[in-house]
Amino acid sequence: MIGIFQVTCCCFSPGKASLVFAGTVDGSLLVWDLREDMNIHQTRRIGDMNWTFRSSTFSTDGIFAQVSHTHPVRAVEPVPSTETKDHGISSLASPEEMFGLSFQVASLDESGHMILWVVVELRRADLAGSQSDLGLIPGGKVKLIHSSSIHLSDRFFHKDVLLLGSPQTLNIKFLPRDFNHFVIGTDIGLITHGTRYGLMEPPLQYTSLHSKLRPAQVTAIDFSPFAVAAFLAGCSDGSVRLHTMSTEFPAMEWNDSTNGRSVTALQWSFTRPTVFFVLDAASSIYIWDLSQNNLHPIAKESITPDHVLSMSVFGEPEKNSHVMGLALGKSSGKVEIQYIKKKLAKIQPQELETFHLLLHEIL
Repeated sequence: MIGIFQVTCCCFSPGKASLVFAGTVDGSLLVWDLREDMNIHQTRRIGDMNWTFRSSTFSTDGIFAQVSHTHPVRAVEPVPSTETKDHGISSLASPEEMFGLSFQVASLDESGHMILWVVVELRRADLAGSQSDLGLIPGGKVKLIHSSSIHLSDRFFHKDVLLLGSPQTLNIKFLPRDFNHFVIGTDIGLITHGTRYGLMEPPLQYTSLHSKLRPAQVTAIDFSPFAVAAFLAGCSDGSVRLHTMSTEFPAMEWNDSTNGRSVTALQWSFTRPTVFFVLDAASSIYIWDLSQNNLHPIAKESITPDHVLSMSVFGEPEKNSHVMGLALGKSSGKVEIQYIKKKLAKIQPQELETFHLLLHEIL
């Protein structure tokens, strides 16, 4: 996949991985439709293989000048819905499954400007190009429509925070069971809480136990996939926090688990409520099981020399197959799949109740 500007963030479409969305350094958004016929894209033979270079299906560059981003886009995130729930294993959708798709994607730039886009599939593709749908490639069928914008202003940050200047906003996640609520990580260790519509609900922000503001970026956020309103946050100083949505300060905080190395990624298990995984900048993966030990990770694996740059958890909890693994993006460009032992993948008796009790006792 190729684009004109440097890509700063990207994500797949929810449910079926047939679309790719990317934010760029110039503030534009790109969409690739992986279902498109390869014949409308460039193909080159490199060595003994043919490679297809897919141009973006749709670009907002120059199309929404009055309402688009004017700063680098730091996060692109699909707005979840009950119809698009998936856990990372589903294959590409067939045209029959996806025709008429319509859902929302949120983009966030570093100045705190969040835009909600509606993703729309057209009924017919025009190989000659469209005069009305500017930004759409000839033969393309998927476009973005600007829905609404939210500027994180005074009502999202306390006055004592704004006295130091507006923080940079780095990432966004939506509460899985109430899509109106979202949290946004900043470059001062603070996580702000907002809503897409309606009145704001406290708390307005989530902070560290030890320092309200700290020179650390919130590098990763992940909500629990189970029936509990809680999320993990990892920071550039190596700290990891477990927050509930109802309280400003974390229920748990670990400051030395990575020896100060920045957290690159973290994610909950899809099959066990008390298990999560952390990747640090030195290519070490940490496995946590709060039902066994809520002070330290229960396992650590350092992967060298081909360092891990990104990590994603996959699993099929609805099939009760106890299959869970990690997809690891390596510095060589390879993707490595590691499966987790069944003991760590299989939910334990009363584990969700144990997790609720653990949070309740600490709070």
